[in-house]
Amino acid sequence: MKKQFLHMVAFFALAAGLSLTSCSKEDPAEAVDVNVNTNVSEFPTATINGIAHATTNGASGAPAVQYAPQGTKLYLTINNSDLFANGTGVYMIEGSVGTNGAYSFTIPTTNNGVTAKITGNEFTANYTTGTTTELHVYGPATVTTSKVYPNGNTYEDGLNYGLGAKYQ
Repeated sequence: MKKQFLHMVAFFALAAGLSLTSCSKEDPAEAVDVNVNTNVSEFPTATINGIAHATTNGASGAPAVQYAPQGTKLYLTINNSDLFANGTGVYMIEGSVGTNGAYSFTIPTTNNGVTAKITGNEFTANYTTGTTTELHVYGPATVTTSKVYPNGNTYEDGLNYGLGAKYQ
């Protein structure tokens, strides 16, 4: 009987403790609008074309520039504030380098124009100086366009990868 009484006391003490520590009313969480109105299918467009390349030879008399390898990933971003009045975040398009370093993006734009930033993943290639050839990492490379307006073509040849560390 004594054990049963102690169990009942413990149960009521626990129930009383839980009722005294009930949750208080909190303000509901506010939604965060990320990339609201990102449907750009109705926007006018423009095309950005370019060549991705790297200086891969420091020796005189040899070709000094090599195209970024076909398939190297490229990412184009536009600040959503360029596209929407109260835009936040960025609009992004993924692409890749084609034959002879060529790339092309068709982007949404506005009558006020947008500024695009193109970034390329790094890659490895040989770098030659004199009689020495070593494998090096190139990039990542970044180029920012001037304002791009609807139905206009912008050619950017400035996606130039810099020589990086010797590949280990």
